[in-house]
Amino acid sequence: MRQQTLNEQRAAKLNERIFADLVGGLARSIALTVEVFLHQGFGAGYIGCGFMGVVVMYLFTLCFPDQDPRPLLWFSAAYGVLWLIAMVKTLSRYWRGKDRVHSKYTGRPYLWRLLPTWKELNVKQLEALAVILLGYGVHHLNRELGVYLMLAASLVFLRVHNLVVEQRSRAVEMNDAVIEQKLIADRFRDMQEP
Repeated sequence: MRQQTLNEQRAAKLNERIFADLVGGLARSIALTVEVFLHQGFGAGYIGCGFMGVVVMYLFTLCFPDQDPRPLLWFSAAYGVLWLIAMVKTLSRYWRGKDRVHSKYTGRPYLWRLLPTWKELNVKQLEALAVILLGYGVHHLNRELGVYLMLAASLVFLRVHNLVVEQRSRAVEMNDAVIEQKLIADRFRDMQEP
């Protein structure tokens, strides 16, 4: 009986993880549909989910049957071309052994050249907010494309925000570990003195 419960718990955890990975992958592929226009130098593990973005955009057109789907389909085509170019560049860098970025790196913002004193993550948040505003403006011309841009940019913003929080948490943990090691080293030195 206990073994069955343990197996059920493992199965439930596995199902939760699979669901979380699917949702995360879907969110990443939607965010990439905006980021490919704004960034360069993606990580090999991040750029690979790009084809799903085309599928999502096509399915998104089905949610707005009263709207003209052509603007979103043109956006999807432009995205597809830029994604393929980014994919080739990323794979080429990887095969040449010059891939020095994190595998899930979301790319270096073009806007960063204009704001070199800003932190990269702040530039990415600014980009996301700008695309949300752009989507709002486009929404009045074509609701389908505007809503999609706002959705995708919101996912970019949330992803960057989560990354900022995660990096801060890791930095705090590393700082705590350094302080603990200093305390242990001081105590060790005290034990060594006669």
